[in-house]
Amino acid sequence: MIERNKIYKFIGFSNKKISGIDKKKLKSITGKQIYVSKYTMLNDPYEAKCYFDDVHHLLGENIFEKLTSNHLIASFTYENQNSSPMWAHYANNHSGICIEFNVKNKELLNRIRYISEQESIEDDIEVLKNEVLRNGYKTTIIPQELVDKISVLFNSKHKSWEYENEVRYINQENYNRRVKYGKNVDYSKVGIEPKSIYLGLNIGAEHKREITNICKNQCILLYKMKLSNVSKKFQYESEIIL
Repeated sequence: MIERNKIYKFIGFSNKKISGIDKKKLKSITGKQIYVSKYTMLNDPYEAKCYFDDVHHLLGENIFEKLTSNHLIASFTYENQNSSPMWAHYANNHSGICIEFNVKNKELLNRIRYISEQESIEDDIEVLKNEVLRNGYKTTIIPQELVDKISVLFNSKHKSWEYENEVRYINQENYNRRVKYGKNVDYSKVGIEPKSIYLGLNIGAEHKREITNICKNQCILLYKMKLSNVSKKFQYESEIIL
């Protein structure tokens, strides 16, 4: 659960014409959806490795795969449209957008816990392993309480990532289904609603036109970022368009 009423999502576009992946991103925004991906598709090599103990080994590969394979993640941030690192790292150097969301259900979202070193949970894993084996890890449905115990893997990262101020939505997909990379989920399922979209300094004309149409159709406020000429603090200004 999170404490704030607003979160942000930075989305990168190509800095030329609309590409294939751009079309998918725009389709998601048009459909009021957010993309959730498997943790193996994220950019941190230590994703789901906050424990020093080899969880794969302690649980067994089959059990670990069963418990983690269908955790699908959407990343957001508390950092707003004035964050230069977020524009650079996640919006292709201002060629993308920043979406401001109102949070409608705080219980569906979690803050990332930043830690300085990996932790040990060998005893807890042994308990979990015994419970899974007793229930039978080859069954199609794993008890929810067991899934919840392993979910901490997806809410912990090294403190070098702390500048991202990350908030996550974790979709625990039905275990009867297998998702290869990820899928789109409705904003309503994530407990969010778009309020504003900020266009990056370097967004292309085609992308700007598409986002403008989306904002018109969905009654979303639209702003264009620009460098501030009234502050010495490396800040931005946002000019309202819609």
